[in-house]
Amino acid sequence: MFANFNENFAVVLANTTELKQESFKLRYQIFCLEKECCVDPAEKQYLTECETDEHDDYSIHCLLLYKPTQKFIGTVRLIYPKMSSNKLLPIEIIASSQFYQNIIDYKNLPREHLAEISRLAVLPNFRPKFAVLGLLRAIAQVCYKYDIYYTYAAMEPHLQRILERLGINFHAISPLVSYHGMRQCFIGALHEIAQQTYLTHPEIWEVLTDNGELYPLSKKNQPQQTTNNNPDDPNEQGYNYY
Repeated sequence: MFANFNENFAVVLANTTELKQESFKLRYQIFCLEKECCVDPAEKQYLTECETDEHDDYSIHCLLLYKPTQKFIGTVRLIYPKMSSNKLLPIEIIASSQFYQNIIDYKNLPREHLAEISRLAVLPNFRPKFAVLGLLRAIAQVCYKYDIYYTYAAMEPHLQRILERLGINFHAISPLVSYHGMRQCFIGALHEIAQQTYLTHPEIWEVLTDNGELYPLSKKNQPQQTTNNNPDDPNEQGYNYY
């Protein structure tokens, strides 16, 4: 699986204006045209054929390249509060009132090591696990580079089941909430996920961590132990997003 993935896909950090435009165009194609999340033809998205919002300026954007055609077929962003004076993340603004209080105290999470996975999108012809795994590797690369320990995600139930089959488990922190449709809120730590997949799904671990180049089961990006005594709290354990 690892060799096949590297032969066909590559993760690209969208760190230029041109590459960000490629990400926004993919989002327009998937969210506005296919999924019809943007329903008003007069909206800016339809005029520019780019799907954007106010969170893009403090997000880290990634693309997934399909090597045989040299076309971008997927994109994802991490909304990163450290880039915006540690302001609240969209998931916290919209859904924190329904977070499980015995599981998470979001106000005490380390803002400089926190991000929200958002706008994960793959073109219709590329929705097998390789494409999803490719974007998850992109997330892992960003988290490893920027010392992001914790990532929020709001998932539809079917996506959660797909990830669980891949051995990738986030911690549920809410019931189903209305957040771009009915979704459940989760939090996870890539270091913990890497350890889990190494033990249970080594072929997934190889793709996710670039065969251990990211999260080599050792020192970097391990969340620091907290003083929270709740055994169900992910902080204590050290451990299609929209």
